[in-house]
Amino acid sequence: MGCTNLTLVGNDGRFLGHATSNQFDAQGVCDTFSPYGGQFGADSIHNQFGTYGSMFSVLSAYDQFTVTPPHLLCASTGVTLNYVSKNSFLPNAIDPDSLCVVLAAAGL
Repeated sequence: MGCTNLTLVGNDGRFLGHATSNQFDAQGVCDTFSPYGGQFGADSIHNQFGTYGSMFSVLSAYDQFTVTPPHLLCASTGVTLNYVSKNSFLPNAIDPDSLCVVLAAAGL
């Protein structure tokens, strides 16, 4: 990916966590105990009742019809990278259920 400080950002600009496969990053999307990786965090894509994890929110990674899901952002350059979405029609979208595997494969 060429960026070592990725973040996950909502389409509304909301910080949704560090995009790292580190399961011990207190602000990481793959730390199941963090507010960004846990199933109960308000800003977690893994919260099925939250804005960013619901199947029915246009800002959610799990709304399969949305065109405004969260995306990866290189914090140091401001470059927007892949969407994280169940919408298979978005080019190069990463399935949210595979995000941690993709991040680990990229060495992040």
